Amino acid sequence: MVAKHKAQFTLLEETRNKNEKSPTPKGVDEMKNIYKRKDGRFEYSKMINNERIYFISKYKNVVEKKVRELKAQNKKLVNIHLLKNIVLEWYNNFKKNNIGAKAQESYNNTLFNYIVPTFGNKNIVKITFKELQLYINSISKRRIQELVCQHLKAIFAYALANRYITINPTEALKLPKNTNKKPIKPLTIKEQKTLLKAIKGQPLETFIVFSLVLGTRRNETLAFKIEDINLQREEIHINGTKTENAERDIKISPAMIDYLLSHNHKAPYFNYTSDYVTKHVTKTLKELGINKTLHALRHTTATNLYYLGWKDKARQQYLGHANILTTNNIYTYIENDITKADILALYGNLYFNIDDKIDDKNHN
Repeated sequence: MVAKHKAQFTLLEETRNKNEKSPTPKGVDEMKNIYKRKDGRFEYSKMINNERIYFISKYKNVVEKKVRELKAQNKKLVNIHLLKNIVLEWYNNFKKNNIGAKAQESYNNTLFNYIVPTFGNKNIVKITFKELQLYINSISKRRIQELVCQHLKAIFAYALANRYITINPTEALKLPKNTNKKPIKPLTIKEQKTLLKAIKGQPLETFIVFSLVLGTRRNETLAFKIEDINLQREEIHINGTKTENAERDIKISPAMIDYLLSHNHKAPYFNYTSDYVTKHVTKTLKELGINKTLHALRHTTATNLYYLGWKDKARQQYLGHANILTTNNIYTYIENDITKADILALYGNLYFNIDDKIDDKNHN
């Protein structure tokens, strides 16, 4: 999938000057604005971008040559400012080298399937706030709305910094109110037991256990490398990008370290696409009669940590939430009779013991 998108970017970059038919000032093509003055000289006069352009010469062909040069210059300028070319410039020079392969897959999907097909052939100066907001409102999937809005803001901020535009229409963009959003409920202890038993020895076992114990988002899990484990500190580095707290180092139990090392696969550790894991984890849950989503595994972690005795701040840091309210709103949906003993009986020592060797400044 990543290779496909890379090829698309290369193709777009190679052909952008061949296929673009850029608008030129009205009157330039047909030389309509050239006229003969009373003094016998020829003059071209035209308002372009709120500026009056003049060419005057004794010879008409000299003025015509100047007009053709103006046309070529204007065409080149317009091509540079087509949104798809600015997207290429921003992505290749500013973003691509700062994100991993899984994140590149997500970026390329959003850019090629949504932003470039919709606005790519438009001059960025002419793209309005209204059409951007209406487009975001028209997208049915909430996650795609979020990504499109996020990427548009980054692209237009880049354009503003490079003086391609003087006004940034994305500053006022907002996500429409999500009236259909349903709360994501964690798995009950019974559902966790059913799931862990069913996946034993299956290809996605390690991915699911990793998600349940470490509470990582899908792409954070997929980005994991065995080198992210710090054996001396008993920590694991999470490569997160969603919030300001998403990139984090969290404590990991010796038992979980042993589990990951014993299940060590060839690099990359999780050699799946994001679509693959979403599809197959959802399918597995459905077959087990568990009406939950992949993201419910993360909510399950938050809930388990609460009943294991983790304080609010510790859980927020562990999960990489930007806001403590997000953390606190998760565990309220679980059954009230769950106990610490239930979780320990199911997971053994895979969860880090909050009472052991914990840094007070991070976990109080």
